[in-house]
Amino acid sequence: MKKGAGHVDGTSAWNGNVSLCGHNRGSWPYFGNLKYVQVGDVVTYKTSLGIRTYRVTFAGRILATDTDVLNPTAGDQITMLTCIANEPAYRFYVIGQEMR
Repeated sequence: MKKGAGHVDGTSAWNGNVSLCGHNRGSWPYFGNLKYVQVGDVVTYKTSLGIRTYRVTFAGRILATDTDVLNPTAGDQITMLTCIANEPAYRFYVIGQEMR
């Protein structure tokens, strides 16, 4: 994750639930502003496969052991996760649904 967000193994890179994780502080704080994302914000995902745009539908925290947010989905969505400072048992996550 030194070069940007990391793709979560076992999740899609394009269709369904695209799941990414990243540091929010330290030397590579690629997701440093993720905690400021709000419902309704727009996220753009650019890869060699193309560009997709998502509208944020949820932003909140979960237990670090809760991996249900990584499950496959029927529709195209993006899930972004990062740690929470001084709360190692939790992760902050954002879900966005593809805008068509």
